[in-house]
Amino acid sequence: MNSINMFRTVTRGPLIAIAALCPCWAAFAQLSVTSLLVDPLAFSLSSFPGFALSNTSGQTVVSGELVITSASGELEATMRTTPFSVGPGMRMFRQGEVQVAEFRTANTEAGALLLREQRLAGGQHECCLMISVLNGDQQALPYCEGLVVDEDLWLDLVEPWDGDTVDSPRPMLAWTVLGRTGLPKDVQARLVLVPNDRGGKAQALASTTPVFVVDGAPLPAVPFPAGQPDLIAGHCYAWQVEAWRGSSFAGRTEPWRFCVRKTLQIAPEKYVLLRSDGAKSIYQVVDGYIYFRTDDTYAVEALECVIQSGNGERIVPVVVRENGGVEQPGAKKVGVNLYEFDLQPYHLKTGQYRLKVRDGVGRGYDLQFKYNR
Repeated sequence: MNSINMFRTVTRGPLIAIAALCPCWAAFAQLSVTSLLVDPLAFSLSSFPGFALSNTSGQTVVSGELVITSASGELEATMRTTPFSVGPGMRMFRQGEVQVAEFRTANTEAGALLLREQRLAGGQHECCLMISVLNGDQQALPYCEGLVVDEDLWLDLVEPWDGDTVDSPRPMLAWTVLGRTGLPKDVQARLVLVPNDRGGKAQALASTTPVFVVDGAPLPAVPFPAGQPDLIAGHCYAWQVEAWRGSSFAGRTEPWRFCVRKTLQIAPEKYVLLRSDGAKSIYQVVDGYIYFRTDDTYAVEALECVIQSGNGERIVPVVVRENGGVEQPGAKKVGVNLYEFDLQPYHLKTGQYRLKVRDGVGRGYDLQFKYNR
């Protein structure tokens, strides 16, 4: 494969005309690189690293090329300088003092990281600097330095946001690793969630018994653990993700805190009047009961009641009289009659249903209701 096709190339600024800068004695200059200072924390493709030159000849114009390879010899990037002048003797160039004319990054994960985040991937690298005399045949021998970059894992929490209030008592917990699609193969993540009603997130995580711990927490989202009780409405929690390489700590996120919204207890509607025209409003079941009334001027011995689901399934419940007398299925009284249905024994699924009632003289009533488990 042509090595040129393996690189992305970026040129910065116009190149200085060589003829105007290069004196006739440049070809005879004696140059050598004496040091190379690549700072992994300050590295940037737009800022050439610091280096030192020894020139035993006169004033000359040169250019530099930095080649960065991985420990396995895989080419990661090259950087070329604009032409610059070097006088006789020793000269130290600070980082950024010599301008970058062009850089190339390899079409690899390490090259993509360099281009995207302007930082070297974790691990071992070799950096080699070559200085060439313009309009001359002399090229200094490559000066190479080994470089070890700590593999920092920049972990970040995503959601629930710090200080957020969530509605779900079983929230999804999302996190990420900046600059990566996943963790290194030898690194495992652990998510810890603790109760935190008093604040002090870091202290709570260090000293409080966790609500739960998820080892091997997946990216980018951790489902709420199955079998774990719901978080408590009105209470707050702190959470954090840690990375471990075996028994060695490799990084952690900033601790975040969120609260579960306190739900107000909704009072059930007592007592909705059943209508023969099938009212369009929907009765909301909030405590497992339907409370209804009928207004009749005649007495009947019982009510016939049926619950009908959306798919046509029929359930015959037991009606219990609330307004005095002996409790018995289908009891009814002349005047304002109050009834309640306990829906919980019938194990209804969450959904919308219809209550159909027929009284002793054949009059029918309809009530739509919504049931939440």
